[in-house]
Amino acid sequence: MREIVSNEELDNIARKDLNGRQIKNVVRTSQALANSKGQKLELKHLMQVLKFTEEFEHNLKGTGQLDGVFPPTD
Repeated sequence: MREIVSNEELDNIARKDLNGRQIKNVVRTSQALANSKGQKLELKHLMQVLKFTEEFEHNLKGTGQLDGVFPPTD
């Protein structure tokens, strides 16, 4: 079986504050990203998706950075 991440890298990823749904989405999105580039899944894909996921969750939790991104729906 091909090792995608080392135990040390896995420990670093495990420290992320993610629930089961988020973990599943990160892995699936990472695999889709790798496939779209014609590559095998690697740590770089996981880290790219994790970074985006963390930024999105941070913005979603009320930092106001998403304000103005979507026009009002009144």
